[in-house]
Amino acid sequence: MTEQLPARPGCGVCGTRLVCHDCDDLRPTAEDLYGGWRLLSPFSRWETVTKTEHSAGGARVLVWTKESGARPWVYWYRTKVTAHAPEQHLHGRPEVRVTEHDFAGGLIYAFACLDTDQRSYIDTTGVLVQATFVGRGKGWNVTHLPTDPATGDEGGQIVTNFPTKAKARSELIRVARQLAHEYGVPLNIRPKDSR
Repeated sequence: MTEQLPARPGCGVCGTRLVCHDCDDLRPTAEDLYGGWRLLSPFSRWETVTKTEHSAGGARVLVWTKESGARPWVYWYRTKVTAHAPEQHLHGRPEVRVTEHDFAGGLIYAFACLDTDQRSYIDTTGVLVQATFVGRGKGWNVTHLPTDPATGDEGGQIVTNFPTKAKARSELIRVARQLAHEYGVPLNIRPKDSR
C-alpha cells in the first residue's frame, strides 16, 4: 500500500494547487488610479499621480506623475500596482451634538459627529452620553463612557440616576460640554426632535 503525500498548498483563496493567480491581491489596478494617488513607480520611488488617461481602446493606462514630468508611465489596465489613495477629507467640522426627542420618555443624547450630519435619530455610532427614562417613580439614568481622548481607554460605563427629566438633561449637557472641551470641538445643543 502506497502512502499518499499531502496535497501541495495553493494560495488558499481560489483553490488552485500549484499556481497562485493573485486573487487575494488587494492592491489597486492601474485603471483605479487618478490624480493625488501615491504610486511606487518602476524606478521603485514614490511618485504623485497628476493625471491618467486610457488609450488603445482602454487596454493601456497612461499615468503622469509630478516626478516623471511629460513622460507617462504606461500600464496594462489590469496591472496591480503598489499605490496609496489620497486622504479623504470629510466635509464639515467636528462637534458634540445634544439631541432630544419630544415624545414621552424620549431619549436625550450627545454624540460626536460632523456639523453637516443631518441624522436626528438614535444611532449607537459616536454616542458619548445618553439619558433614558427608567420608569414612573424611578427617574432617569444618565449613562456615559468616560473615554480618555489621549489613550482611547473607555474604562467602564458611569450611570447616574436623577429624579426628573430636567435634572437629567442638565447633567447630560454638563457632561457633553466637558467632553466637547476635552476633544477641542464645539457643543451644539439642538431643539427637540419630534421623530
